[in-house]
Amino acid sequence: MNFGSFQPHRIFFRLCYNLYVSENIFQSDGINLAKSPEIKSPTDTLIISLLGPSGSGKSTLAQSASEALADRGISSVIIKKDAAIKSLSAEKFGNEWRGYTPLRSFGHNRFGEKELNSQINSEIKKNLGLVQVIFLEGGTRTREAVETSLRDVDNNYLILKMSIATKELLKRLQVRRREITRKDDNLAIMIGKLIGQHISPKLTNSPKEGDLDVVSINANQPPEALTEQTLQIILKKLGKQ
Repeated sequence: MNFGSFQPHRIFFRLCYNLYVSENIFQSDGINLAKSPEIKSPTDTLIISLLGPSGSGKSTLAQSASEALADRGISSVIIKKDAAIKSLSAEKFGNEWRGYTPLRSFGHNRFGEKELNSQINSEIKKNLGLVQVIFLEGGTRTREAVETSLRDVDNNYLILKMSIATKELLKRLQVRRREITRKDDNLAIMIGKLIGQHISPKLTNSPKEGDLDVVSINANQPPEALTEQTLQIILKKLGKQ
């Protein structure tokens, strides 16, 4: 079909971009960013952020890598995006899943990515100096998110970007929907998330392979091999190899 100068796909991408911008510049009445704890001096704590689409294995890898580090006498903690959502929701609305939306400008009495990443920032600061490694599961999907999540944190950090084939990703999501009951595993929500996670890097300044703070890891490989690869990267970063 000949649309002439009318290009639907460009309008669609422009709309997605406008929604993204509105999330980062719009502040609803009555919603304030979580207060940041007192700035701490840099410690030896290494921050490892796991970045990848839903179903790529971030939670599983964080847990297995944390256990592998413990076997070597290295302490760690996992800060989860879902836990931050529950904490803010309970604090503001008395319900662990109420109020969060990536598109914050849609309605009042909600909080979005910017405030959520500020909450993650608070959790990071609480653990600096107490453990040797912090696993950050969320909070670095865009460079703006990195800046908010790591605000006033000068510690050494690294983003591990999990690369996974679409076929393998869909297979894992199907298994997860059968075995685990999660609110975001509703089919419609899951599809929406995957589309958003695919489009977002194309519209935003997101961490990319080749960036100095990004290391790409192959999430298609068996869990044991992925854990070992991640462990070696962390040990090298800690200077323990």
